[in-house]
Amino acid sequence: MHTPRQVFKFGGTSIGSLEALRLALQHVRAAGPGTAVVVSAMSGVTDQLLDAARSAERGDLQAADRAASDFAARHRALAEALLPEPGQILALIGQSVEELHAMCQSIAVLRELSPRTLDAVVARGERVLALGLAAALVAGGAHAVYVDATEIIALTPLAGGLWPDMAAAAEAAARLLTPVLATGGVTICPGYIGRGPAGQTLTLGRGGSDFSAAILARALGAERVVLYKEVDGLMTADPRAVKDARVLGELHFREAAELAYYGAKILHPRTMIPLLAAPGRPAIPLFIKNTFNPRSTGTRIADDAA
Repeated sequence: MHTPRQVFKFGGTSIGSLEALRLALQHVRAAGPGTAVVVSAMSGVTDQLLDAARSAERGDLQAADRAASDFAARHRALAEALLPEPGQILALIGQSVEELHAMCQSIAVLRELSPRTLDAVVARGERVLALGLAAALVAGGAHAVYVDATEIIALTPLAGGLWPDMAAAAEAAARLLTPVLATGGVTICPGYIGRGPAGQTLTLGRGGSDFSAAILARALGAERVVLYKEVDGLMTADPRAVKDARVLGELHFREAAELAYYGAKILHPRTMIPLLAAPGRPAIPLFIKNTFNPRSTGTRIADDAA
């Protein structure tokens, strides 16, 4: 029996509270088998971790410790509310925070914050939340498996930036994700991060979890990608500036790429690239939907849009 493979991605605000996380879990459970899930850090968490690292760089360990403690408290509260037996996740949160404290102490001593260290600091936001989401699905009776994104997405230098090795991603997805999805399970991966040439953890930049979802979709040969956000879809204009802005029901990849390039913050500019058609492989349609408004049909982005 064919299991439709789809990739769901949940952004920071759409998983930024206990209520939002419960809605995200409902979406995943309703989707049924063959769903790979990518999650961002909760809204505000990446900034919190950046503040911890930069405070340490200034030598202000008290501020760094406060940021680390706030990070721990926020995730512990969610774990205790979501999980009937949160002990294992609480231990993982504690381990992550101990690492964060140790990193901040090293940064404070050296008064140096390298890009590699900064990436290692902020990556825990996605990882902790993905682990918690997987545990919540398992507690609800689902077959859910956490897979770290660094095991799938290998990043290589290209044209002055970093680009995923798609052949390596496809091989890793076939080995680590497909067996779970083919047996009716759900996989949970942290977005935003990948593995560098030396095995180090690297980040994909702001909004990079959208790009992570597109990479996984291509690696899996998925039938669609759904980006769950806090808005109904791509709009004709910024609704904060234009009162009668409306949701665009459908867009071609080229139009969506232009909107992203010229500042539509709802979409990472590189998201569409892995989804485009190429010889021997069809394009993968992308949907933008509102976590909080299931009645909204959202925006469909594809190569067959008029």
